[in-house]
Amino acid sequence: MTVASHRAEFVQYDPLANLAISNPQDVHAHPELKRKLYSALAEADEGELSIAIPKDVALKVSGNLHAGIAASEGNSLRLRRQNHH
Repeated sequence: MTVASHRAEFVQYDPLANLAISNPQDVHAHPELKRKLYSALAEADEGELSIAIPKDVALKVSGNLHAGIAASEGNSLRLRRQNHH
């Protein structure tokens, strides 16, 4: 990944990436999958992307950021997807 043409480190967390059930061939495992799916979604904010902003890049925050969507922490930027129902 690059930020303003500078290489940047990043970490992406997807709460659904490691979702697995005991027996994927069993049609009766649906309740187990449903419980694990709801649990994973409740524990996470539907995924998160954290980008380490290179020191050579200046951050300028505009007034258009919605609360909870983006947060700046030191020299990194954390973005969260949010679904609005």
